[in-house]
Amino acid sequence: MQAVNLAKRGQIRRAANKANETQDKANMQAPEVQAQAQVKHPRRQEANYWDPKIITWDTPELQIDCTAKLKKLDPLAAPGPSGMSNRFLSALSSRVWPIGSEAEQAVPRLNHFANLYMNAKLPAWYMQLMLSVRQIGLDKGKKWIDNNTDYRFLGIGENLRRLFWNEAFNNHGKCFRTFFEPQQLAMGTPAGGQTLALGTALLMEKYPDHVFIQDDIQNMFGEALRKEGVINILANSGCIKWHKIIETENYP
Repeated sequence: MQAVNLAKRGQIRRAANKANETQDKANMQAPEVQAQAQVKHPRRQEANYWDPKIITWDTPELQIDCTAKLKKLDPLAAPGPSGMSNRFLSALSSRVWPIGSEAEQAVPRLNHFANLYMNAKLPAWYMQLMLSVRQIGLDKGKKWIDNNTDYRFLGIGENLRRLFWNEAFNNHGKCFRTFFEPQQLAMGTPAGGQTLALGTALLMEKYPDHVFIQDDIQNMFGEALRKEGVINILANSGCIKWHKIIETENYP
């Protein structure tokens, strides 16, 4: 149950890593597990809303440097489909590499690769491969409606892609705030949605017997339409640096 508790707190990659340690996870190839996963997470397919005229391939490039981020990667996070763990990635920034050696060029070469990816300069098949997800089912300690084990399903993406996007967002993501942050009605200013969410969580911990929200928070899953987010980004001239990677990752 440790893995499930980590997942409840939003620590998805640590939850997956804990499941790997304890073997407390589903056999994703089992028919009953696949059936349960399809019921809980039905396949969604949105209409083709892409306008190729939006992209102009002479747009300015995203330039990122992952050097500092490598040293801050969570060593307890589970790896994605490739198996490349954060421990391996962090080791690239080791200070023990001999000066002038090939090994010393590992991080600069990783940064070059990162910029190729974030500017959609790699082969299309590889760009799509980076979107792969490793599926894991955590045992919730109870029965599902078919009397088989009830699982909480997680998807673990590729660690390299997560590193690249995190660094790019930290340095070039301010343009997203105008349409990703909640807005106060009629005022057009960022709302206190995050403050409300954190404050409610703290109050619930301090006063566990008081009913603040009547809902099944444990099994509540938010839903967002990718179409709306992508259209907002592509329509915003301030986000023009992001257009190539957004187009590549959303329209294979």
